[in-house]
Amino acid sequence: MEKKQSILQRKLVGLQLIEKGIPRKGYQVCNSYGDEIGIVTSGTLSPTLSIAIAMAYITIEYIKIDTKVFVKIRNKLVEAKIVSLPFVE
Repeated sequence: MEKKQSILQRKLVGLQLIEKGIPRKGYQVCNSYGDEIGIVTSGTLSPTLSIAIAMAYITIEYIKIDTKVFVKIRNKLVEAKIVSLPFVE
């Protein structure tokens, strides 16, 4: 029951990195205070869009489009924003 409850508190969203970096599976997604709010499920440098993108499960308070979040890459917080899925129409 506990696991089901925690799943209901997160939603799969798209991320677009604003700063340089490549998000990878398992990287933490943090708020501006550095608190973990989610986890990356997959990420790469998009050959079509020429930007770094990812999908992540995020706490529902942060799922609004264009919300600023941070991906923790090698202990550095890299700025990203929430975007709609799919990445390409």
